[in-house]
Amino acid sequence: MMAHEESSACHLNAAHQSAETLCSQQLVPMNLSGGWPEGRKGVDIEFVSGHRANITNLGTETPCLYYIQKNETVFITAQLSNLYHLGFKQVDERYLIELVHFGCTVNAATILQDVCVLNSECKVALKANEWYWVNASRAYCDEPNLIDASNAIDIERLEIKNFNMLPSVTNRIFSPVTHSAYLKVACMAKEHAGTTFEIAEEDVPRFDAENVSKDLLKIYSRQLLASFDVKKYIENVRIKLERAWATESNGTSFADFLWQKYQRPFHFRQMKVLARSYGADLRGTFTQGTSERVSLGGVHSNSIANIYDAFQRLFFYGTEFVKKHWLFIPPILTARIINNRETADDSVFIFALTLDYLTRFHPFDFSQNIKPL
Repeated sequence: MMAHEESSACHLNAAHQSAETLCSQQLVPMNLSGGWPEGRKGVDIEFVSGHRANITNLGTETPCLYYIQKNETVFITAQLSNLYHLGFKQVDERYLIELVHFGCTVNAATILQDVCVLNSECKVALKANEWYWVNASRAYCDEPNLIDASNAIDIERLEIKNFNMLPSVTNRIFSPVTHSAYLKVACMAKEHAGTTFEIAEEDVPRFDAENVSKDLLKIYSRQLLASFDVKKYIENVRIKLERAWATESNGTSFADFLWQKYQRPFHFRQMKVLARSYGADLRGTFTQGTSERVSLGGVHSNSIANIYDAFQRLFFYGTEFVKKHWLFIPPILTARIINNRETADDSVFIFALTLDYLTRFHPFDFSQNIKPL
């Protein structure tokens, strides 16, 4: 048996073993005669001949669906973490690399390997013998305050409050984030629970992929680099994007094309998922005018709630995945990255911290064989 076949079999067995521990309300079987489970509003499934089905996310109930196909079995859910708790815990390093260097993923990938996202009003055709809808195994919950801000001054208290929100935000969308705009969406969603709201278009993160610091190529661990050519992968993704730009840009700059085609849809989808986790609905339209940026403090802010100091502390206190498998960030390198950062570009620091939070609460599996582009 080939290595990737063994890996697939292991994941499928793990999923089935985990499924046995779930009650029937959490793992709902589907078949050609029974159709879609009752209560799955906003999702349309059309079974056709030969165990084939066309699945459409109507977008009325959930911003996106997540699905994974292993051998002849398909698992579908409206919450990405459900598949993690079902046993699919293999991380997709390519997804993380794209977040760091392009500000988004350029395909339908998620942080979980082989798990794809089905966006609102999109359709996918699949063929399988067994079909399962995966209900939520646990509710969203806010992490407790990590830092007591009761004695801080007003500005410092706000920065600490924002800092404390990072674990909950990344847990709710089940992905590290690269921008503080997600904190603003979380705050607005709390205020508009049960209703709808809008954000300014400029609140959707825009990432300058053309001027990424060369120092970022030095932050990856030897373990990761030994198994995967990160630099070559980034070059291949850029070639793919530039080809798309050449044929679809209509005269716009590469930066504008990347934001409109990839970054804006990706982040807006993630923000809708975040808003929905609070019981609010983020509209597809934008408010007019300017918007104030969420503050996470500066280099001289309170060290315990300072994203730059926290980034440096990952070398000593980060999770095993972050400080051994993924990143190599000794103080001398992190200090240079902080000093050389572009004004207001905190993406790598926010990314590293939220990746640490996510892997701290949800330990991932990782292999030495990363799939090529």
